[in-house]
Formats: sequence, structure tokens, C-alpha cells
Amino acid sequence: MRSRRRTDAAGCLALQILLSIKYWAAIACYLHPGKWIVTDLSDRCLRFLRNSALMLGSIFVVLSVAGGLLGLSAGGGFGRNQFLVALAGSALITASLLGRRLPSVWRGFGLLLANLAAFAFAVELLSLLAIKAWNPEGLLMRARKERIANLSERDVSVVPGHYRSYLVWRADPLLPGRESTDRFGNRTTPGGESADSTAFQVFTFGGSAMWGSGVPDSCTVAAELQKILPDILGRPVRVTNYGQLSWVSTQELICLLLELREGRIPDLVVFYDGFNDIWSSYAAGRAGEHHDFSMIESRVEGTAILAWQANLAGEVFNRTNAGQLVHLIRTSGTLAEPDHPETSYYITMGLDAEELAESTFALYTRNLGCIQSLGEAYGFDCLFFWQPVIWCGNKPLTASEDSIRRGGDECFQAAGNPAWSQLLISTQRLAEGWPDSSLRVIDLTHLFDTTEAEIYCDAFGCHLNPTGNRMVAEAMAGEIIEACGNSTGERSAEQ
Repeated sequence: MRSRRRTDAAGCLALQILLSIKYWAAIACYLHPGKWIVTDLSDRCLRFLRNSALMLGSIFVVLSVAGGLLGLSAGGGFGRNQFLVALAGSALITASLLGRRLPSVWRGFGLLLANLAAFAFAVELLSLLAIKAWNPEGLLMRARKERIANLSERDVSVVPGHYRSYLVWRADPLLPGRESTDRFGNRTTPGGESADSTAFQVFTFGGSAMWGSGVPDSCTVAAELQKILPDILGRPVRVTNYGQLSWVSTQELICLLLELREGRIPDLVVFYDGFNDIWSSYAAGRAGEHHDFSMIESRVEGTAILAWQANLAGEVFNRTNAGQLVHLIRTSGTLAEPDHPETSYYITMGLDAEELAESTFALYTRNLGCIQSLGEAYGFDCLFFWQPVIWCGNKPLTASEDSIRRGGDECFQAAGNPAWSQLLISTQRLAEGWPDSSLRVIDLTHLFDTTEAEIYCDAFGCHLNPTGNRMVAEAMAGEIIEACGNSTGERSAEQ
């Protein structure tokens, strides 16, 4: 008996579903009379559809209004999704009230949309003609500045590489141009590949200054060391450049640990740091974060897409010709850039430069302590160098270098901010006066004090031209022969 009742209930439910499909198919035919044979609806069918639409629309409206109380809202207030549900419900209610007039209203709505599209196209075309006639030079300049800004943003905030576990990013092995890499994403060091297995292994670590931004493979600090060390050590040497764009010392420590885990053990590690650790503290307001922490955090937590969605309409309009024309009118034809809110950095967060410098250098030296402990455990030597930058030391600056120091390049406008130079100088003084003899930091700040020729090659004030990289490598080589000269002979005899 129970089985029969279940069968009857299932049959009734199936019949109800089929009737609903029939009625909705009929309304589809009614709205598009040219497609099927049916051209009209019975009063019974129309009444069913109007009642269904009214009931469903009412449910949608109630759910959208009471979404917060029912726990269906993602946050407080009347959200975007609730608005869309309420809009759909209102449309269904309107359709139920229109009844047989719905097709004519639908056709009128479609005609309105077509007219709006034609009007928008005409406005775009007229806006383009107006801009071209009013200020064509300003338009070209604005387009050029946007391209430069986009490239600068990509260089500064989006690392040209791939995500890597624990390291966050590493260079693309297929990176085009004169900055080539091996299959692991390490910068190519000419001459190092030909060294045999008995060669003295040197791993160099750092940020873009060790990577060699702006110079060919043969002119990086690592490449210069590859040229110098075989002669002064009297044996084959292989230098591997682990420097990466925008890396801080913590990422370098993790990279060394991963290499040791894979069984790649060096004889000597050279670390060349300073700028990136200070920059991350300057931008984040605390020591120890990697480059672009807030941006990567927002992507991982999903807040970046929410911010993009919130500004989507404005971004789309600003990129249209009409948006450009509105901006042209607002600026009286000058296309001047709008005032932007002040970029957030440690001063705007209410922090003190001296305290932040102390925490930055303390974290840096703790990383060096970990590296030295690894060296003692695995049997390799460690050398730590504090890199020169354009804001510290007494180098006679060329006109181009002085412009960089004052923030004259749009690519790195923080250069002219006194808060930036103050944090750099405060941290450098700690490196210069570091008292721990067991953990020596070799300060290269004054390496160029007597060099009148141009050394710094771009807006960031830490990247060096080939001459500067060669001078850094020569200074490092002197420290290497002093620290490792005897040990390399002993290792060579053992092998």
C-alpha cells in the first residue's frame, strides 16, 4: 500500500512538472510567435503564469529584504547580490501585472536598449573628435604617461616571474632580453657552467642589485666574481647567482635552506643586502615583510577582486572617450592629473624612523645568525655585505645621480621623500657601527666616495652600472681571499 501511495505521489509530481514546462513553453511561443505554431494563450494558462510569476517574484523580494536576518547576506546592509535578487523579483511581479501586454512592453524595452546603444556610440565618436580637436598634444602626452605608469607599476609591484613555494616568486626561466636565466630561474653567470665538479662553489644572494638589473649577464656582481676569483684563489671556481628581483634577506635565507635540502652545498655564501629590507619596512611599517606584502595579501585573501568590482564602473567609464572628454573639461583642457591620496608609508602610520631602523636591522642580523649557523652545520663560509646606495656615503654625484637622489624620476618618487632617506641613513649607521665581531657585516657604503664617474644607473638609487658592479666585486674578492684563502687550499688538498 505504501509503495502504491509513493508511486501515485511521484506520478502527480511528474505531471505537475510537465504541466509547468508546458505552460512556460507556451509563454515562450507567445513571446516569439514566429518560431512555433502556437500564437496565443488560453485564459487558464495565462492566469497560471501570472500567479506563478507573482508568487516567485514576491519570494525573491522578501528574501532580498530579509537576507540579513535569514543569514543569507555576506555582510551588513543591503548588498549588491540582494539588490540583484530584488530586481529579478520586481521584474517577475511586473510581468505578472502586465499579462497579455508583456510582449509589446518587451519589444518596446528592446527598442529602447537599441537606441541607447546607438546614442552611446554617437557620444563616443563625438567625444573622440572633440578631444582630437581640443588638445591632441595633451591626449598623446596622457597616453604616454599612462604607458610609463603601467610599466613602472609592473616593474615595481608585479615581479616578472613565477610563484614559487616559500619564496613567493622567482624569475621566469624564459625571461626575454639580455637578462637571461637558467632553468631554475637563476641569473646566468658566464663561465660558471664550464667549471668541473671539483670547483670552489660560491653562492651569491641578494635582491635586484645582486641580480644585476640594467646590465648584461657578463657585468653582474656574480659575473665579475667569476672572472676574479679563479686567479686569486688559484683553483677552478663556480659562482651561482641566486639574487632575485625585490627579494629581502628572509627570502634569501629560505632559498639557501631549500638548496641545502636538495643537497646543493656551497663552499662559500655571499649575501649583498640592505635596500630591499629597508624598503619593505618603509612601505609596510614593520620589519620582516616581503615586497608588496599588502598586494599579495589581498590576492590571497580575495579582497583584491572585491575592490576591483567596486570600482569597475568608474574604471570602465574613465577609459572611454567620453570619460576622457569629461576629464579634459574638468581640467580646462590641461589633462592635469587628479590629486591622489598620500601613499601609505611608515610616517603616515605614526611610526618613528629610528625605532623602525632598529627593528629592521635587528631582524636582518637575526637572519644572518641563522645563515651562519647553517654554515657551521654544513661546513661553508659566510660573508655579509651591506650594499651602497645613492642616499648614503659621500660620493660626488653627477647631475643624473643627483636627480635620482632628489626623486626626479617618476618611477621611484619615494626617492625624494625625506622619510625614505632618513630611514636608510638610520639603518646604515647601525650596519656601520655593528659591534658583533662573531657576525661581521662588511659595510660598502663608502666604496664610491672618491669616484666621480657615474655609478648608479637607474631611478632606484641602488642598481649599479658595469663599473660599479666591478668595484663591488673587487671589494668582495679582497674579503673572500682574507676569509677563505687558507680554507680553500685545505679543501683543494682534501679533494
